Amino acid sequence: DEAISPLSDLVADDPNFADAAALLADLLEQSGKKDDLGELLARQIDAAKDRQDAKQVEAMSLRRAKLVEEDDADEARATLYSALDWTPDSLPVLQLLERLLDGEGAAQERLEIKERLLRLVPASEAEAAALALAELRTAEGNAEAAERALEIGYRVNPASRVLHDRIEASYRAADATSKLAELYALEAQSFADPAARVARLREVASLYAKIPDPRR
Repeated sequence: DEAISPLSDLVADDPNFADAAALLADLLEQSGKKDDLGELLARQIDAAKDRQDAKQVEAMSLRRAKLVEEDDADEARATLYSALDWTPDSLPVLQLLERLLDGEGAAQERLEIKERLLRLVPASEAEAAALALAELRTAEGNAEAAERALEIGYRVNPASRVLHDRIEASYRAADATSKLAELYALEAQSFADPAARVARLREVASLYAKIPDPRR
């Protein structure tokens, strides 16, 4: 406790003194001064934003959200959403936010976070994650979002025949020629055989040729 007061003064004078702030945060945590730690982390987040330090915004926001989530889940979520303005593709921030949205009244927000997470999953997990999200979107009656989930998953893993075939069937049913051409162009990139790639790209060209030119 004797070290907390001088460190607090030091950090108050210079919020960008990162080493002193980190030591103070550890001492406050060890002393069980949860409220003081939360306030310190909030100030450190603001200081990191002022100096455009996205990594520190992410790190401090995660620490603060975990600190306050039991007592104030709304504040934890707000902290994480603010962090996403600086690190929109932060996997740990999105994962924690998804967990904190696992409750009544937050279904839409949680699905939106799941969609953002889908863009970040490894290719090996993309198919299962995309199908699961598409099923949830279909259950809520949002066909457009369900199709978008399949599209995102396929962009992450163009080798997935399951996603390819689901998307292709959807595009054909809607007579979406332009989207079908884009699908085949993406698929061609995954072909190891040059001849197969060329053949697919010819199909792409043929499909684009069928699209009316609005200038005519």
